[in-house]
Amino acid sequence: MIRTISNGKSGLFTSQNKMDSIANNIANVNVNGYKKIEMDFNDIFYSKMNRKGCPITSDNRDKLLEGSGSRTSAIVANTSEGALKETGMKTDLAITGDGLFRLIGSNGEYFYTKDGAFSLDKDKNIVHNTGMKLEVENYNRNAMSDDFSINENGEIYVKNK
Repeated sequence: MIRTISNGKSGLFTSQNKMDSIANNIANVNVNGYKKIEMDFNDIFYSKMNRKGCPITSDNRDKLLEGSGSRTSAIVANTSEGALKETGMKTDLAITGDGLFRLIGSNGEYFYTKDGAFSLDKDKNIVHNTGMKLEVENYNRNAMSDDFSINENGEIYVKNK
């Protein structure tokens, strides 16, 4: 009886995790760069049933199993390319295919995002809408001006003043 209640409880927790994941995906459907969370589940443990009154034959010997519930086995962010839209802002960027923008936090830690909403701050750093700086190879903010372009390879071109 206790095992049955425990099995039911684990199933309820697993279902609640799935519902929370779906609710989170729905709540963030309009957030730039949000990636859907997918959850996988598996059975916890099976043991062979050995009860009186249960006929065991050579055909069902390995089929008479008793489960111990279920659990979340993996939580995975779907990092596939989302729908791209033109914004008219030369600092708004997108990565086609796999890949993420690498942002630098205030303490030097790294964060990764698919959201390409960037702008120039007062010091000519390329910053995400969260305020974190975009990591750019060989970026010289002192040479940066308001008249620039970024090509498909991510190279920044600045017009001479």
